[in-house]
Amino acid sequence: KSIYVDRTAPELTTLALVPDDWTNSDQIAMNWTGASDACSGLDKIEYKIDDDTYQTLLTVADGETILDVSGLEDGSHTVSFKLTDLAGISAEYTRTMLLDRTAPQVTMAQASPDSWSDTDALTLVWQDAMDEHSGMQKIEYSFDDNPACFTLPLSVSAEEEIDVSAHLDGQHTLLLHLYDE
Repeated sequence: KSIYVDRTAPELTTLALVPDDWTNSDQIAMNWTGASDACSGLDKIEYKIDDDTYQTLLTVADGETILDVSGLEDGSHTVSFKLTDLAGISAEYTRTMLLDRTAPQVTMAQASPDSWSDTDALTLVWQDAMDEHSGMQKIEYSFDDNPACFTLPLSVSAEEEIDVSAHLDGQHTLLLHLYDE
């Protein structure tokens, strides 16, 4: 009678999450290559997010699955990928998923003068420009419906003088744009 011994865990060549940085997407692609077990062979491939229960995937050496992350809170999450061979030995690999679907916030933004004026410049003040998760990438401003944006210092709070000499007389809308990573 033959006996079979397998004390070696399955192996994986690569495991990747796409995107692999901060994202506002509700779907993340998980790709793997080289899932194998040289001795007894693979029995199953599973994954889980954070402390959820494992979900079974197709047992293939190279594959991709789309993770629905729409129900997850913003922030950092752990994706665990587990290979189990026919001898019951498992190997687990983890990757970090970063979700940020919340727009950056500012507690105060105002321009002065804020009434009719004959000035060629105005002062824009903002306070507490921040993004709780991925961080601030840039701050810009624009006027009216003009798509042209002008870069402001990337600062939590600041005061900047803005040239308005090129604008015609009349009412204008100043828009402050905050972008996160």
